[in-house]
Amino acid sequence: MKKISLTCFLGMLFLASYFPVRFPMTPLSQVASNLSVLLIAAPSLIGLYKWLGPTKAISTFLILGCFALTIENIAVLTGFPYGSFRYGSDLGFKILQVPWTVPFAWIPILLGSFAISFHLEKKNFLLICAYTSLSMTVVDLILDPGAVSLRYWVWLPAGIFYGVPLSNFLGWLITSMIGSLLLLQLIHKTLREFQKHFHFFTLNILIIITFWSGVNFWQSQWIAFLIGLGSIIGVLTLHLRKISHD
Repeated sequence: MKKISLTCFLGMLFLASYFPVRFPMTPLSQVASNLSVLLIAAPSLIGLYKWLGPTKAISTFLILGCFALTIENIAVLTGFPYGSFRYGSDLGFKILQVPWTVPFAWIPILLGSFAISFHLEKKNFLLICAYTSLSMTVVDLILDPGAVSLRYWVWLPAGIFYGVPLSNFLGWLITSMIGSLLLLQLIHKTLREFQKHFHFFTLNILIIITFWSGVNFWQSQWIAFLIGLGSIIGVLTLHLRKISHD
């Protein structure tokens, strides 16, 4: 029953991605966009709370959020390490040059990628972080083309991968590696309990890649869509195996 419910939910999410593609952004839809970022992040926020408890979960989120905002502000101001880009106005008010919603979008990708990587490699911490970095970059291969097509941010000049420059993905490899090392430093003493809450974080990755794969589908961005489709199949298989064993 859980498998059927999850599959139906992901199917509805895929269909829902049609609406931001086909209907222009209005003040009301901008509010909805901000709320959707928070709703999408909910599984990871719940997982953090159950895993670490309220105090540790809040402090971990704040530290990782400050890291994400700092890196993004540096990138917008200098072009390093991603390339030259700017955010639009549809993601909410900005903290300096970066929308306040960025931590709620970035941290679930980090936690979900870490969950997948920890499942693959439980002993070598450096390999866990390397896999996390690679997984996060794959997610961005799906997310970034979709977000650019909705003009959530704009690359200057436009890159060759649906408007995204290849430097962006190299930058993601670097910053994701640093972010995963920071996460590991924050939570390494509680890794024994992590497996109990694995499904919250993989569910969040599924939500993210399903939605943005849908955006790429409706925009006819077929390479990004196919990367997304393969990722959905892989993560969904892992997620369902895990919950069936728990």
